[in-house]
Amino acid sequence: MNNGEKKGFIWCFLLAGVFIVLGAWYYISMWGNIVNAYNDSFENYDTVLAERSVDESINNYYELDIDASFGCFATETKDGDVDKAYYLVWLNDDSIAAVEVNRKADITELDRIVDETWAYLNYESDTLSKDKFSGTVKVTSFGGNLHTMYRQTLDEIGITDENYVIRDILFDYSEGRIIKHDSIVFGVFGVIGIAMLIFFIVAAVLPNKGKISGTALLHEKMDLVSYKHAKERIKNPEIKASYKKLKRAMILWFTPGILLLLIPGCLYAYTAHANKATAAEDRQAQYDLADSNKVNQAKENETAQITLTKVPSLIFSENDETYYILDYNGFYFVAIIDSNDFNKIRHEIDENGKYTLYGFLQEPSDGAKNKALEYVNEITGKEHQYSEYDQLLGKYALNVEEDYAGVGVPIEKIKNFMIGAAIFIICSFIFGFSALSKYRYMVTSMRHLSDMDYEQMEKELESANVTRYPQNLIFTENYLVHLHSSSIYRDSTDKESLVLFTKYSDIKWIYPSNRSMNGTVTNYGIAVYGPQIGTCNILSLPTSEKDVQIINGVINHLLSKCPQALFGYNDENKQKLGM
Repeated sequence: MNNGEKKGFIWCFLLAGVFIVLGAWYYISMWGNIVNAYNDSFENYDTVLAERSVDESINNYYELDIDASFGCFATETKDGDVDKAYYLVWLNDDSIAAVEVNRKADITELDRIVDETWAYLNYESDTLSKDKFSGTVKVTSFGGNLHTMYRQTLDEIGITDENYVIRDILFDYSEGRIIKHDSIVFGVFGVIGIAMLIFFIVAAVLPNKGKISGTALLHEKMDLVSYKHAKERIKNPEIKASYKKLKRAMILWFTPGILLLLIPGCLYAYTAHANKATAAEDRQAQYDLADSNKVNQAKENETAQITLTKVPSLIFSENDETYYILDYNGFYFVAIIDSNDFNKIRHEIDENGKYTLYGFLQEPSDGAKNKALEYVNEITGKEHQYSEYDQLLGKYALNVEEDYAGVGVPIEKIKNFMIGAAIFIICSFIFGFSALSKYRYMVTSMRHLSDMDYEQMEKELESANVTRYPQNLIFTENYLVHLHSSSIYRDSTDKESLVLFTKYSDIKWIYPSNRSMNGTVTNYGIAVYGPQIGTCNILSLPTSEKDVQIINGVINHLLSKCPQALFGYNDENKQKLGM
Protein backbone atom coordinates (compact mmCIF):
# COMPACT_ATOMS: atom_id res chain seq x y z
CA MET A 1 0.00 0.00 0.00
CA ASN A 2 1.59 3.31 -1.07
CA ASN A 3 1.47 6.55 0.88
CA GLY A 4 -1.46 7.93 -1.06
CA GLU A 5 -3.45 4.75 -0.51
CA LYS A 6 -2.76 4.86 3.21
CA LYS A 7 -3.89 8.46 3.49
CA GLY A 8 -7.01 7.51 1.60
CA PHE A 9 -7.51 4.58 3.98
CA ILE A 10 -7.67 6.94 6.96
CA TRP A 11 -10.09 9.27 5.20
CA CYS A 12 -12.24 6.28 4.32
CA PHE A 13 -12.32 5.35 7.98
CA LEU A 14 -13.41 8.87 8.93
CA LEU A 15 -16.08 8.57 6.26
CA ALA A 16 -17.13 5.27 7.84
CA GLY A 17 -17.70 7.11 11.11
CA VAL A 18 -19.90 9.66 9.37
CA PHE A 19 -21.89 6.86 7.68
CA ILE A 20 -22.45 5.11 11.02
CA VAL A 21 -23.61 8.33 12.71
CA LEU A 22 -26.01 9.13 9.85
CA GLY A 23 -27.45 5.62 9.81
CA ALA A 24 -27.82 5.43 13.59
CA TRP A 25 -29.37 8.90 13.82
CA TYR A 26 -31.97 8.12 11.16
CA TYR A 27 -32.99 4.74 12.56
CA ILE A 28 -33.13 5.95 16.16
CA SER A 29 -35.27 8.96 15.28
CA MET A 30 -37.49 7.17 12.73
CA TRP A 31 -37.72 3.58 13.99
CA GLY A 32 -41.45 3.59 14.75
CA ASN A 33 -42.27 5.20 11.40
CA ILE A 34 -40.02 2.75 9.53
CA VAL A 35 -41.83 -0.22 11.10
CA ASN A 36 -45.21 1.30 10.23
CA ALA A 37 -44.11 2.02 6.66
CA TYR A 38 -43.10 -1.59 5.98
CA ASN A 39 -46.15 -3.01 7.76
CA ASP A 40 -48.56 -0.51 6.18
CA SER A 41 -49.79 0.19 9.70
CA PHE A 42 -49.92 3.97 9.92
CA GLU A 43 -53.06 5.32 11.58
CA ASN A 44 -55.60 6.85 9.24
CA TYR A 45 -55.93 10.58 9.83
CA ASP A 46 -59.71 10.22 10.12
CA THR A 47 -59.06 8.35 13.38
CA VAL A 48 -56.97 11.24 14.64
CA LEU A 49 -59.76 13.68 13.85
CA ALA A 50 -62.26 11.51 15.69
CA GLU A 51 -60.23 10.64 18.79
CA ARG A 52 -57.52 13.22 19.37
CA SER A 53 -56.63 16.86 19.04
CA VAL A 54 -55.14 17.79 15.68
CA ASP A 55 -52.32 19.50 17.56
CA GLU A 56 -51.06 16.09 18.62
CA SER A 57 -50.47 15.07 15.03
CA ILE A 58 -47.79 17.65 14.24
CA ASN A 59 -44.53 16.06 13.02
CA ASN A 60 -46.11 12.59 12.93
CA TYR A 61 -46.95 10.32 9.99
CA TYR A 62 -50.42 9.07 9.02
CA GLU A 63 -52.41 7.59 6.16
CA LEU A 64 -54.57 10.25 4.52
CA ASP A 65 -57.44 9.71 2.07
CA ILE A 66 -58.52 12.77 0.08
CA ASP A 67 -61.85 12.91 -1.73
CA ALA A 68 -62.34 16.70 -1.82
CA SER A 69 -60.10 19.62 -2.73
CA PHE A 70 -60.83 23.26 -3.55
CA GLY A 71 -57.80 23.72 -5.80
CA CYS A 72 -54.10 24.46 -6.03
CA PHE A 73 -53.06 27.64 -4.21
CA ALA A 74 -49.28 27.64 -4.85
CA THR A 75 -46.60 25.96 -6.94
CA GLU A 76 -42.81 25.83 -7.02
CA THR A 77 -41.05 25.46 -10.35
CA LYS A 78 -37.67 24.08 -11.37
CA ASP A 79 -36.26 24.51 -14.87
CA GLY A 80 -39.67 25.69 -16.05
CA ASP A 81 -41.55 22.64 -14.73
CA VAL A 82 -43.73 22.38 -11.64
CA ASP A 83 -41.62 20.84 -8.88
CA LYS A 84 -44.08 21.11 -5.98
CA ALA A 85 -47.77 21.90 -5.80
CA TYR A 86 -49.89 22.89 -2.79
CA TYR A 87 -53.63 22.18 -2.60
CA LEU A 88 -56.52 23.14 -0.32
CA VAL A 89 -58.15 19.95 0.96
CA TRP A 90 -61.51 19.41 2.63
CA LEU A 91 -61.22 16.92 5.49
CA ASN A 92 -63.92 14.61 6.79
CA ASP A 93 -64.65 16.79 9.84
CA ASP A 94 -65.39 19.77 7.54
CA SER A 95 -62.05 21.38 8.37
CA ILE A 96 -59.60 22.77 5.81
CA ALA A 97 -55.88 22.04 5.53
CA ALA A 98 -53.08 22.15 2.96
CA VAL A 99 -51.42 19.33 1.03
CA GLU A 100 -48.00 19.22 -0.66
CA VAL A 101 -47.18 16.86 -3.56
CA ASN A 102 -44.14 16.69 -5.83
CA ARG A 103 -45.00 14.16 -8.53
CA LYS A 104 -46.77 14.87 -11.82
CA ALA A 105 -49.03 11.85 -11.35
CA ASP A 106 -50.10 13.15 -7.94
CA ILE A 107 -50.79 16.61 -9.35
CA THR A 108 -52.94 15.05 -12.07
CA GLU A 109 -54.90 13.03 -9.50
CA LEU A 110 -55.51 16.04 -7.27
CA ASP A 111 -56.58 18.15 -10.25
CA ARG A 112 -59.14 15.45 -11.01
CA ILE A 113 -60.42 15.55 -7.43
CA VAL A 114 -60.62 19.37 -7.60
CA ASP A 115 -62.84 19.13 -10.70
CA GLU A 116 -65.07 16.52 -9.06
CA THR A 117 -65.32 18.58 -5.86
CA TRP A 118 -66.52 21.69 -7.68
CA ALA A 119 -68.88 19.56 -9.73
CA TYR A 120 -70.41 18.36 -6.45
CA LEU A 121 -70.59 21.90 -5.00
CA ASN A 122 -72.24 23.17 -8.19
CA TYR A 123 -74.83 20.35 -8.03
CA GLU A 124 -73.43 18.75 -11.17
CA SER A 125 -72.68 15.54 -9.26
CA ASP A 126 -74.32 13.71 -6.38
CA THR A 127 -71.10 12.70 -4.63
CA LEU A 128 -67.55 13.76 -4.04
CA SER A 129 -64.78 11.80 -5.72
CA LYS A 130 -65.22 8.04 -5.41
CA ASP A 131 -61.57 7.40 -6.29
CA LYS A 132 -59.76 8.83 -3.32
CA PHE A 133 -56.17 10.03 -3.40
CA SER A 134 -54.41 8.04 -0.66
CA GLY A 135 -50.93 7.81 0.79
CA THR A 136 -48.67 8.37 3.77
CA VAL A 137 -48.21 11.97 4.87
CA LYS A 138 -46.12 13.85 7.38
CA VAL A 139 -48.12 16.47 9.24
CA THR A 140 -46.30 19.78 9.73
CA SER A 141 -47.15 23.33 10.65
CA PHE A 142 -46.18 26.01 8.15
CA GLY A 143 -45.82 29.76 7.88
CA GLY A 144 -44.20 32.46 5.77
CA ASN A 145 -45.32 33.30 2.25
CA LEU A 146 -46.85 29.87 1.76
CA HIS A 147 -49.17 30.37 4.72
CA THR A 148 -50.08 33.85 3.50
CA MET A 149 -51.05 32.46 0.07
CA TYR A 150 -53.01 29.69 1.80
CA ARG A 151 -55.11 32.16 3.76
CA GLN A 152 -55.54 34.57 0.85
CA THR A 153 -56.82 31.82 -1.44
CA LEU A 154 -59.31 30.69 1.19
CA ASP A 155 -60.58 34.26 1.52
CA GLU A 156 -60.96 34.53 -2.25
CA ILE A 157 -63.20 31.47 -2.47
CA GLY A 158 -65.25 32.50 0.55
CA ILE A 159 -63.92 30.05 3.12
CA THR A 160 -63.50 31.74 6.49
CA ASP A 161 -63.12 30.79 10.13
CA GLU A 162 -66.83 31.51 10.54
CA ASN A 163 -68.05 28.74 8.25
CA TYR A 164 -65.16 26.25 8.41
CA VAL A 165 -62.46 25.16 10.82
CA ILE A 166 -59.26 26.28 9.09
CA ARG A 167 -56.23 24.36 10.25
CA ASP A 168 -52.74 25.79 9.74
CA ILE A 169 -51.24 22.40 9.01
CA LEU A 170 -49.61 20.92 5.92
CA PHE A 171 -49.86 17.28 4.82
CA ASP A 172 -46.63 16.42 2.99
CA TYR A 173 -47.02 13.37 0.74
CA SER A 174 -43.41 13.64 -0.47
CA GLU A 175 -42.08 13.13 3.08
CA GLY A 176 -44.40 10.20 3.70
CA ARG A 177 -43.49 8.49 0.46
CA ILE A 178 -39.71 8.41 1.00
CA ILE A 179 -39.59 6.62 4.38
CA LYS A 180 -38.84 3.21 2.83
CA HIS A 181 -36.38 4.75 0.40
CA ASP A 182 -34.55 6.64 3.13
CA SER A 183 -34.50 3.61 5.43
CA ILE A 184 -32.70 1.65 2.71
CA VAL A 185 -30.27 4.49 1.97
CA PHE A 186 -29.40 5.16 5.61
CA GLY A 187 -29.31 1.42 6.32
CA VAL A 188 -26.75 1.00 3.54
CA PHE A 189 -24.80 3.93 5.00
CA GLY A 190 -24.71 2.20 8.37
CA VAL A 191 -23.73 -1.21 6.95
CA ILE A 192 -20.98 0.29 4.80
CA GLY A 193 -19.71 2.30 7.76
CA ILE A 194 -19.63 -0.75 10.05
CA ALA A 195 -17.94 -2.87 7.37
CA MET A 196 -15.29 -0.20 6.80
CA LEU A 197 -14.80 0.16 10.55
CA ILE A 198 -14.31 -3.60 11.03
CA PHE A 199 -11.95 -3.72 8.06
CA PHE A 200 -9.87 -0.87 9.45
CA ILE A 201 -9.62 -2.35 12.95
CA VAL A 202 -8.64 -5.76 11.60
CA ALA A 203 -6.12 -4.21 9.22
CA ALA A 204 -4.74 -1.94 11.93
CA VAL A 205 -4.35 -4.50 14.70
CA LEU A 206 -3.46 -7.64 12.76
CA PRO A 207 -0.37 -7.90 10.55
CA ASN A 208 -0.82 -7.95 6.77
CA LYS A 209 1.33 -10.87 5.77
CA GLY A 210 2.85 -11.36 2.36
CA LYS A 211 2.76 -7.74 1.17
CA ILE A 212 5.79 -5.92 -0.13
CA SER A 213 4.54 -2.73 1.51
CA GLY A 214 3.36 -4.48 4.65
CA THR A 215 4.50 -6.48 7.60
CA ALA A 216 7.26 -8.99 7.08
CA LEU A 217 6.53 -12.17 5.16
CA LEU A 218 7.79 -14.38 7.97
CA HIS A 219 8.99 -17.85 7.10
CA GLU A 220 7.00 -20.61 8.75
CA LYS A 221 10.12 -22.11 10.33
CA MET A 222 11.32 -18.80 11.76
CA ASP A 223 11.43 -18.79 15.55
CA LEU A 224 9.67 -15.77 17.03
CA VAL A 225 9.83 -14.74 20.65
CA SER A 226 6.48 -14.11 22.32
CA TYR A 227 5.00 -10.62 22.36
CA LYS A 228 5.20 -10.54 26.15
CA HIS A 229 8.85 -11.59 26.19
CA ALA A 230 9.75 -9.10 23.45
CA LYS A 231 8.19 -6.34 25.53
CA GLU A 232 9.86 -7.42 28.78
CA ARG A 233 13.39 -7.42 27.35
CA ILE A 234 13.28 -3.71 26.41
CA LYS A 235 15.97 -2.09 28.58
CA ASN A 236 17.48 0.62 26.40
CA PRO A 237 16.30 4.11 27.54
CA GLU A 238 15.96 5.36 23.96
CA ILE A 239 13.76 2.45 22.88
CA LYS A 240 11.75 2.73 26.10
CA ALA A 241 11.17 6.45 25.51
CA SER A 242 9.92 5.79 21.96
CA TYR A 243 7.64 3.02 23.23
CA LYS A 244 6.20 5.23 25.97
CA LYS A 245 5.64 8.03 23.47
CA LEU A 246 3.44 5.75 21.37
CA LYS A 247 1.62 4.63 24.53
CA ARG A 248 0.94 8.25 25.52
CA ALA A 249 -0.40 9.00 22.04
CA MET A 250 -2.78 6.05 22.34
CA ILE A 251 -4.01 7.21 25.76
CA LEU A 252 -4.40 10.81 24.59
CA TRP A 253 -6.54 9.75 21.63
CA PHE A 254 -8.73 7.29 23.54
CA THR A 255 -9.29 9.51 26.59
CA PRO A 256 -11.59 12.16 25.00
CA GLY A 257 -13.80 9.50 23.43
CA ILE A 258 -14.07 7.53 26.65
CA LEU A 259 -14.83 10.66 28.67
CA LEU A 260 -17.42 11.84 26.12
CA LEU A 261 -19.15 8.49 26.58
CA LEU A 262 -18.57 7.95 30.28
CA ILE A 263 -19.46 11.36 31.74
CA PRO A 264 -22.81 11.80 29.92
CA GLY A 265 -23.57 8.12 30.54
CA CYS A 266 -23.00 8.50 34.27
CA LEU A 267 -25.02 11.73 34.33
CA TYR A 268 -27.83 9.99 32.48
CA ALA A 269 -27.87 7.06 34.90
CA TYR A 270 -27.66 9.33 37.94
CA THR A 271 -30.36 11.71 36.70
CA ALA A 272 -32.72 8.90 35.71
CA HIS A 273 -32.27 7.10 39.03
CA ALA A 274 -32.43 10.20 41.22
CA ASN A 275 -35.52 11.60 39.54
CA LYS A 276 -37.27 8.24 39.52
CA ALA A 277 -36.63 7.96 43.25
CA THR A 278 -38.43 11.28 43.78
CA ALA A 279 -42.10 10.48 44.31
CA ALA A 280 -44.50 12.55 42.24
CA GLU A 281 -46.24 13.96 45.32
CA ASP A 282 -42.88 15.07 46.79
CA ARG A 283 -41.69 16.88 43.69
CA GLN A 284 -41.05 20.56 44.02
CA ALA A 285 -39.44 22.59 41.25
CA GLN A 286 -37.26 25.60 41.97
CA TYR A 287 -39.83 28.01 40.54
CA ASP A 288 -43.56 28.16 39.96
CA LEU A 289 -44.39 30.03 36.76
CA ALA A 290 -47.48 31.43 38.48
CA ASP A 291 -45.23 33.29 40.93
CA SER A 292 -44.12 36.11 38.63
CA ASN A 293 -42.00 37.83 41.28
CA LYS A 294 -39.76 34.82 41.85
CA VAL A 295 -39.71 33.41 38.32
CA ASN A 296 -38.23 36.67 37.02
CA GLN A 297 -35.09 35.76 38.97
CA ALA A 298 -34.82 32.30 37.39
CA LYS A 299 -31.96 31.21 35.16
CA GLU A 300 -31.86 28.93 32.16
CA ASN A 301 -31.86 25.16 32.94
CA GLU A 302 -33.39 25.68 36.39
CA THR A 303 -36.53 23.67 37.15
CA ALA A 304 -40.04 25.10 37.06
CA GLN A 305 -43.62 23.94 37.32
CA ILE A 306 -47.13 25.19 36.68
CA THR A 307 -50.59 23.77 37.35
CA LEU A 308 -52.97 24.07 34.39
CA THR A 309 -56.71 23.73 34.06
CA LYS A 310 -56.74 24.30 30.27
CA VAL A 311 -55.16 22.13 27.59
CA PRO A 312 -52.12 23.89 26.00
CA SER A 313 -52.58 25.36 22.51
CA LEU A 314 -50.15 24.56 19.70
CA ILE A 315 -48.48 27.61 18.14
CA PHE A 316 -45.26 26.53 16.42
CA SER A 317 -43.04 23.58 15.49
CA GLU A 318 -39.35 23.86 14.68
CA ASN A 319 -36.33 21.51 14.71
CA ASP A 320 -38.28 18.70 16.39
CA GLU A 321 -39.46 21.08 19.11
CA THR A 322 -43.17 21.80 19.38
CA TYR A 323 -44.17 25.01 21.16
CA TYR A 324 -47.44 25.53 23.01
CA ILE A 325 -49.12 28.42 24.80
CA LEU A 326 -50.08 27.79 28.42
CA ASP A 327 -53.09 29.76 29.66
CA TYR A 328 -53.01 30.23 33.43
CA ASN A 329 -55.98 32.34 34.52
CA GLY A 330 -55.40 34.83 31.71
CA PHE A 331 -51.61 34.84 32.05
CA TYR A 332 -49.70 33.25 29.19
CA PHE A 333 -46.51 31.21 29.10
CA VAL A 334 -44.65 29.32 26.38
CA ALA A 335 -43.85 25.62 26.76
CA ILE A 336 -42.02 22.98 24.71
CA ILE A 337 -43.96 19.71 24.88
CA ASP A 338 -43.48 16.45 22.97
CA SER A 339 -46.46 14.42 21.75
CA ASN A 340 -46.33 11.81 24.54
CA ASP A 341 -46.32 14.42 27.30
CA PHE A 342 -49.06 16.38 25.54
CA ASN A 343 -51.28 13.30 25.40
CA LYS A 344 -50.78 12.78 29.12
CA ILE A 345 -51.47 16.45 29.92
CA ARG A 346 -54.66 16.52 27.84
CA HIS A 347 -55.90 13.26 29.35
CA GLU A 348 -55.26 14.38 32.94
CA ILE A 349 -56.94 17.76 32.44
CA ASP A 350 -59.95 16.13 30.76
CA GLU A 351 -60.24 13.55 33.54
CA ASN A 352 -59.25 15.51 36.65
CA GLY A 353 -59.66 19.14 35.65
CA LYS A 354 -56.03 20.07 36.29
CA TYR A 355 -52.48 18.88 35.84
CA THR A 356 -49.06 20.07 37.03
CA LEU A 357 -46.32 20.37 34.41
CA TYR A 358 -42.68 19.96 35.40
CA GLY A 359 -39.59 20.77 33.38
CA PHE A 360 -36.64 23.08 32.98
CA LEU A 361 -36.38 26.62 31.68
CA GLN A 362 -35.08 27.19 28.17
CA GLU A 363 -34.93 30.29 25.98
CA PRO A 364 -37.37 29.89 23.07
CA SER A 365 -36.41 30.46 19.44
CA ASP A 366 -37.21 33.74 17.71
CA GLY A 367 -39.77 31.95 15.55
CA ALA A 368 -41.56 30.65 18.63
CA LYS A 369 -41.55 34.12 20.19
CA ASN A 370 -43.14 35.66 17.11
CA LYS A 371 -45.83 32.96 16.97
CA ALA A 372 -46.53 33.34 20.69
CA LEU A 373 -46.96 37.10 20.29
CA GLU A 374 -49.30 36.60 17.34
CA TYR A 375 -51.39 34.19 19.40
CA VAL A 376 -51.60 36.45 22.46
CA ASN A 377 -52.37 39.51 20.32
CA GLU A 378 -55.20 37.62 18.62
CA ILE A 379 -56.63 36.40 21.94
CA THR A 380 -56.37 39.74 23.74
CA GLY A 381 -57.15 41.99 20.77
CA LYS A 382 -54.06 44.08 21.50
CA GLU A 383 -50.93 44.78 19.48
CA HIS A 384 -48.02 43.89 21.73
CA GLN A 385 -44.56 44.51 20.26
CA TYR A 386 -41.61 42.11 20.20
CA SER A 387 -39.83 44.29 22.77
CA GLU A 388 -42.63 43.48 25.24
CA TYR A 389 -42.17 39.72 24.94
CA ASP A 390 -40.24 39.11 28.18
CA GLN A 391 -42.67 41.19 30.20
CA LEU A 392 -45.70 39.55 28.62
CA LEU A 393 -44.65 35.89 28.34
CA GLY A 394 -41.49 35.62 30.40
CA LYS A 395 -37.90 35.27 29.28
CA TYR A 396 -37.90 31.48 29.23
CA ALA A 397 -40.11 28.70 27.94
CA LEU A 398 -40.87 25.64 30.07
CA ASN A 399 -39.35 22.57 28.42
CA VAL A 400 -41.66 19.92 29.81
CA GLU A 401 -39.84 16.80 30.94
CA GLU A 402 -42.09 14.76 33.17
CA ASP A 403 -39.27 12.50 34.37
CA TYR A 404 -37.08 15.40 35.49
CA ALA A 405 -37.43 16.51 39.09
CA GLY A 406 -34.55 18.97 39.22
CA VAL A 407 -31.77 16.50 40.11
CA GLY A 408 -28.78 16.18 37.81
CA VAL A 409 -29.00 17.32 34.18
CA PRO A 410 -32.17 17.19 32.04
CA ILE A 411 -32.23 13.95 30.06
CA GLU A 412 -33.03 15.81 26.84
CA LYS A 413 -29.90 17.92 27.16
CA ILE A 414 -27.79 14.81 27.74
CA LYS A 415 -29.24 13.18 24.62
CA ASN A 416 -28.64 16.29 22.52
CA PHE A 417 -25.07 16.47 23.80
CA MET A 418 -24.44 12.82 22.89
CA ILE A 419 -25.78 13.36 19.38
CA GLY A 420 -23.56 16.43 18.94
CA ALA A 421 -20.52 14.63 20.36
CA ALA A 422 -20.96 11.48 18.26
CA ILE A 423 -18.55 12.51 15.50
CA PHE A 424 -15.89 13.49 18.05
CA ILE A 425 -16.29 10.16 19.85
CA ILE A 426 -15.91 8.25 16.60
CA CYS A 427 -12.81 10.26 15.61
CA SER A 428 -11.33 9.69 19.06
CA PHE A 429 -11.69 5.93 18.71
CA ILE A 430 -10.49 5.98 15.10
CA PHE A 431 -7.21 7.63 16.01
CA GLY A 432 -7.08 5.69 19.27
CA PHE A 433 -7.16 2.34 17.47
CA SER A 434 -4.61 3.66 14.98
CA ALA A 435 -2.30 4.63 17.86
CA LEU A 436 -2.92 1.25 19.52
CA SER A 437 -1.85 -0.58 16.37
CA LYS A 438 1.38 1.46 16.21
CA TYR A 439 2.02 0.89 19.91
CA ARG A 440 1.65 -2.88 19.55
CA TYR A 441 3.53 -3.01 16.27
CA MET A 442 6.68 -1.59 17.84
CA VAL A 443 7.00 -4.72 19.99
CA THR A 444 5.85 -7.01 17.16
CA SER A 445 8.55 -5.61 14.87
CA MET A 446 11.35 -6.82 17.18
CA ARG A 447 10.04 -10.36 17.75
CA HIS A 448 12.15 -11.82 14.95
CA LEU A 449 15.33 -10.89 16.83
CA SER A 450 16.65 -13.60 19.11
CA ASP A 451 17.56 -12.71 22.69
CA MET A 452 21.22 -12.71 21.72
CA ASP A 453 20.67 -10.40 18.75
CA TYR A 454 18.43 -8.05 20.72
CA GLU A 455 20.86 -7.81 23.62
CA GLN A 456 23.70 -7.07 21.20
CA MET A 457 21.61 -4.41 19.44
CA GLU A 458 20.93 -2.60 22.72
CA LYS A 459 24.63 -2.69 23.63
CA GLU A 460 25.59 -1.20 20.27
CA LEU A 461 22.94 1.52 20.66
CA GLU A 462 24.60 2.63 23.89
CA SER A 463 28.09 2.67 22.44
CA ALA A 464 29.76 5.75 21.00
CA ASN A 465 30.16 4.12 17.60
CA VAL A 466 26.71 4.95 16.23
CA THR A 467 25.66 7.21 13.37
CA ARG A 468 22.42 9.15 13.71
CA TYR A 469 20.32 10.62 10.93
CA PRO A 470 17.09 12.65 10.98
CA GLN A 471 13.79 11.05 12.01
CA ASN A 472 15.41 8.74 14.59
CA LEU A 473 17.29 6.66 12.03
CA ILE A 474 20.29 5.01 13.74
CA PHE A 475 23.17 2.95 12.30
CA THR A 476 25.09 0.79 14.80
CA GLU A 477 27.92 -1.56 13.94
CA ASN A 478 25.67 -4.47 12.97
CA TYR A 479 22.10 -3.20 13.23
CA LEU A 480 19.77 -0.69 11.64
CA VAL A 481 17.36 0.89 14.12
CA HIS A 482 14.52 3.19 13.18
CA LEU A 483 12.46 4.61 16.07
CA HIS A 484 9.15 6.48 15.98
CA SER A 485 9.36 9.99 14.50
CA SER A 486 6.72 12.73 14.38
CA SER A 487 8.22 14.49 11.36
CA ILE A 488 5.63 16.15 9.13
CA TYR A 489 7.45 14.66 6.13
CA ARG A 490 6.71 11.12 7.21
CA ASP A 491 3.59 9.09 6.56
CA SER A 492 2.43 8.69 10.15
CA THR A 493 -0.54 6.58 9.02
CA ASP A 494 1.81 3.71 8.12
CA LYS A 495 2.60 1.83 11.32
CA GLU A 496 4.99 -0.46 9.45
CA SER A 497 7.20 2.48 8.47
CA LEU A 498 7.41 3.96 11.97
CA VAL A 499 9.85 1.50 13.55
CA LEU A 500 12.46 -1.03 12.43
CA PHE A 501 14.92 -3.26 14.28
CA THR A 502 17.03 -5.42 11.98
CA LYS A 503 20.45 -6.82 11.22
CA TYR A 504 22.05 -5.50 8.07
CA SER A 505 22.23 -9.06 6.77
CA ASP A 506 18.40 -9.24 6.77
CA ILE A 507 18.10 -6.32 4.31
CA LYS A 508 17.80 -7.70 0.77
CA TRP A 509 16.64 -4.67 -1.19
CA ILE A 510 17.19 -0.90 -1.01
CA TYR A 511 15.37 1.57 -3.23
CA PRO A 512 14.23 5.23 -3.36
CA SER A 513 10.66 5.83 -2.17
CA ASN A 514 9.93 9.32 -3.45
CA ARG A 515 6.56 11.04 -3.12
CA SER A 516 5.12 13.12 -5.94
CA MET A 517 2.23 15.50 -6.49
CA ASN A 518 1.05 16.45 -9.98
CA GLY A 519 4.20 14.94 -11.45
CA THR A 520 6.55 16.92 -9.19
CA VAL A 521 8.65 15.19 -6.52
CA THR A 522 7.78 16.67 -3.10
CA ASN A 523 9.75 14.32 -0.84
CA TYR A 524 12.77 12.07 -1.27
CA GLY A 525 12.73 8.85 0.70
CA ILE A 526 14.46 5.51 1.22
CA ALA A 527 12.84 2.10 1.67
CA VAL A 528 14.39 -1.22 2.69
CA TYR A 529 12.99 -4.71 2.27
CA GLY A 530 13.73 -8.18 3.58
CA PRO A 531 11.65 -11.36 3.94
CA GLN A 532 11.96 -11.14 7.72
CA ILE A 533 11.25 -7.41 8.06
CA GLY A 534 8.88 -6.59 5.22
CA THR A 535 9.11 -3.11 3.70
CA CYS A 536 9.93 -0.04 5.76
CA ASN A 537 10.30 3.56 4.60
CA ILE A 538 13.14 4.58 6.90
CA LEU A 539 13.52 8.21 5.82
CA SER A 540 11.48 10.91 4.07
CA LEU A 541 12.84 14.44 3.57
CA PRO A 542 11.98 17.50 1.45
CA THR A 543 13.80 18.25 -1.79
CA SER A 544 16.28 20.89 -0.62
CA GLU A 545 19.94 20.47 -1.55
CA LYS A 546 20.90 19.82 2.07
CA ASP A 547 18.27 17.10 2.46
CA VAL A 548 19.27 15.47 -0.84
CA GLN A 549 22.82 15.20 0.51
CA ILE A 550 21.47 13.49 3.64
CA ILE A 551 19.46 11.04 1.51
CA ASN A 552 22.51 10.20 -0.61
CA GLY A 553 24.61 9.80 2.52
CA VAL A 554 22.13 7.32 4.02
CA ILE A 555 21.97 5.32 0.77
CA ASN A 556 25.77 5.10 0.59
CA HIS A 557 25.92 4.10 4.26
CA LEU A 558 23.30 1.40 3.69
CA LEU A 559 25.07 0.01 0.63
CA SER A 560 28.33 -0.18 2.54
CA LYS A 561 26.65 -2.06 5.39
CA CYS A 562 24.49 -4.25 3.12
CA PRO A 563 26.69 -5.37 0.21
CA GLN A 564 24.32 -8.30 -0.39
CA ALA A 565 21.32 -6.02 -1.00
CA LEU A 566 19.92 -5.16 -4.42
CA PHE A 567 19.55 -1.46 -5.20
CA GLY A 568 16.90 0.31 -7.26
CA TYR A 569 13.20 -0.22 -7.84
CA ASN A 570 12.86 -2.12 -11.13
CA ASP A 571 11.36 -5.30 -12.54
CA GLU A 572 14.73 -7.06 -12.65
CA ASN A 573 15.26 -6.71 -8.90
CA LYS A 574 11.66 -7.72 -8.21
CA GLN A 575 12.14 -10.88 -10.25
CA LYS A 576 15.36 -11.72 -8.40
CA LEU A 577 13.44 -11.51 -5.16
CA GLY A 578 10.64 -13.67 -6.55
CA MET A 579 8.01 -10.93 -6.62
